[in-house]
Amino acid sequence: MILIRTLPMWDSWSQHKQSLRIGETAFLHTDDIELVRRFPKPVMLVKGMGSSKFLYDIITILAEEFPQVKVVEFPGGHAPQIISMQPFIESFENFLTSTGS
Repeated sequence: MILIRTLPMWDSWSQHKQSLRIGETAFLHTDDIELVRRFPKPVMLVKGMGSSKFLYDIITILAEEFPQVKVVEFPGGHAPQIISMQPFIESFENFLTSTGS
């Protein structure tokens, strides 16, 4: 049996446990995809290398629907914005600059 606290990601997981508690949201949310298709602002979507297939696929589907989208991918599984923080921040700053946001 593996103890969760012995896994390499434990420190990051426990530090950000509040944000990890919303995992079921993607399955429970209902909405109209037309809202995404009509979204007027540019959107940057982030994929995490090694993330769960369903999370990865959600980004792929959304990228096909947003009218103005940029998809970036970083190491970090479910938390690339934390694990790959510096490249994420640089990419986000470039996105904001390029879109005039």
